[in-house]
Amino acid sequence: MELTEITQEIFDTLLVIDGFKQCPTGDYSEIKKFPNSCYFGNNCKFGNDCEFGIRCRFDDHCNFGNNCAFDENCRFFDGCKFGEHCTFKGSYFDDWCEFDVCCKFRSDCEFGRNCSFWFDCTFGAGCSFQEDCEFRDGCSFDSDLKI
Repeated sequence: MELTEITQEIFDTLLVIDGFKQCPTGDYSEIKKFPNSCYFGNNCKFGNDCEFGIRCRFDDHCNFGNNCAFDENCRFFDGCKFGEHCTFKGSYFDDWCEFDVCCKFRSDCEFGRNCSFWFDCTFGAGCSFQEDCEFRDGCSFDSDLKI
């Protein structure tokens, strides 16, 4: 399925409903900075070096490039995939999410079942995991981690 390219011009015209900018399924690769409280549809695609504000929501199977940064209280539904060196603060992830090498989870992130983490991911205070998560070599955890 070919995704519709969402340009900055299109993005700026999207409606805000119940406090969230409503972002349809599409390819957002050319947009680098997203405001607070965006809600993205299924299977959205994002490029490298994206920055997302607080309270962003992402439906199932969204794909993110390398070096993306997510502010607090973002929510990711099932099967989202993240590139290398992504950073997160206080985010919630549903089941089957995948994280490439060197992702950093600063604090209070919650993970659903069957999430997988490639090499050298780091987890801050208050992170918690559901069953069957997989960690590759070099992952490090804060001392009060809940597994």
